[in-house]
Amino acid sequence: MKRFPSIRKKIKNHLVEVILVGVLAIGCAVAGGVLALSNKPAATSASVYLRNEVLLKIDLSPSLGSDTFLIHGAHGDMLIERVGEKVRVKESSCPSQNCVHQGFLDKEGGSIVCAYNEVSVVLNGNIGEISL
Repeated sequence: MKRFPSIRKKIKNHLVEVILVGVLAIGCAVAGGVLALSNKPAATSASVYLRNEVLLKIDLSPSLGSDTFLIHGAHGDMLIERVGEKVRVKESSCPSQNCVHQGFLDKEGGSIVCAYNEVSVVLNGNIGEISL
């Protein structure tokens, strides 16, 4: 009592083709994402927000070297680190540590979000610009 034997046979015959097309589509999407991110200009500043209010603006000039900034988030403290033209969340009181694991960012439009502490770090093109 087999139902639809011809459809099963067709699906079985084309399974390899479907998998290949899927793999190629995923590969193209990943390559496109990498190219889109790599074409962004380097950020010149970073804005640190707590609940959409600017707490701090950080100049990302390479000549400034490295520095750390202590931020008081909604549920604990965070340590923001600048190293030349890059910025990251070095330490956070949040349980998941996702913001810490993002590592350094240096491209305009990049962002780090700590939902637990309601803090976000947004990289801007110009020191006077605020991008949300």
